[in-house]
Amino acid sequence: MPMRMKYLVSIITCICFLHFASEAQINLVLNPSFEHPSVCPDNDDEAKYCPHWMSLDSAWNPPDWVHENSGGVPDYCHMCSSVYSEAIPNNSDFYHFARTDSGLMRVRMYCTLSDSSFGAKDYLQGHLNQTLTAGSLYIASFYVLASRNNLLAVNNIGAYLDDGTIDSTHHGGWTQSQYRPQVLDTNVLSDTIHWVKVEDTFTAQG
Repeated sequence: MPMRMKYLVSIITCICFLHFASEAQINLVLNPSFEHPSVCPDNDDEAKYCPHWMSLDSAWNPPDWVHENSGGVPDYCHMCSSVYSEAIPNNSDFYHFARTDSGLMRVRMYCTLSDSSFGAKDYLQGHLNQTLTAGSLYIASFYVLASRNNLLAVNNIGAYLDDGTIDSTHHGGWTQSQYRPQVLDTNVLSDTIHWVKVEDTFTAQG
């Protein structure tokens, strides 16, 4: 039997896209702390039970069953869940409260499983509540935390914004190296205790 190395898991929460304006900074992210589930998660691969969030390949997003190589679908964890793998704070992969409110996403960032037929990554996507204005300055930030069960660390965590075209991407678990994220942190993430902030500014193209 081939050896299986435990995949690296990161936890992402509290995502913000702020528009700099003279009167205020407005968060454009819907359900930014994953706090409002449509259904309380009770299994892996249930990102779509968090309104306004889904996997990258949203056409294939299994709702109710566990599949370890599920095409890049993040796991939705919430305090309302009574299932050990999706509960907060006492979880099968971590013991940690959400940074804000009561929900978070568990995202697989790297995998060395020999039987992985869908690649090695989870991708999480959400929609903003308005179109970005060309030439305007925005700041994007989110927080990550490494799972306590990781055998590896990871870098190059980022966020990519587009006009929705990426939603048609197939094989969402495969590495999407054709996209260049506007927000990128090249530091190595290994902290299993403290939330680490990833943040950058960018000028929108529209």
